[in-house]
Amino acid sequence: MQQAQIDLLVLAFQQGEKRAYSLLYQYFTPGLRRFAGYRVSSQAVADDLVQNVWIKVARRVHKLNDVRVFQSWLYRALRWEISDWRKSAAEQRHAGDDALADIAADGQSEPERIPRLLEALKPEEREIVELFYLHEFSLQAISLTLELPLGTVKSRLHRARQQLQTFYSEGD
Repeated sequence: MQQAQIDLLVLAFQQGEKRAYSLLYQYFTPGLRRFAGYRVSSQAVADDLVQNVWIKVARRVHKLNDVRVFQSWLYRALRWEISDWRKSAAEQRHAGDDALADIAADGQSEPERIPRLLEALKPEEREIVELFYLHEFSLQAISLTLELPLGTVKSRLHRARQQLQTFYSEGD
């Protein structure tokens, strides 16, 4: 779906058109589920968090002034939902050196190693890598979603790429 189509659907959604809501839901939900799935303990929890976000979005979409930032706004809402869930569940995951040590030991195939390599990154770098590569966000959209300066996004992405390259070569 092109940005112009998304913008028109968001405008229709803001006017209360249920079909527009349905189309936006169908288009964005798979990516949101993937995004949440990387951050929480189970896919069922991720699905619940995504549903909660859609409910909140339906209530608040009329407050969105610039329809061009809908995707960033949606992912930012999911980030807040995940953060709230973590606080209430007192389940704070920390990616540490254990993930790195396990990578080489498991003998995983290439596709199976990728999530493990991402876990070895700092959370703020992992999030940028996922948005850029897995969700195909532009650097500007990442900046809006994470509420970070564009230069910070660029430097974290660069640092994450270097670390991933190091982690990957250590695993061979």
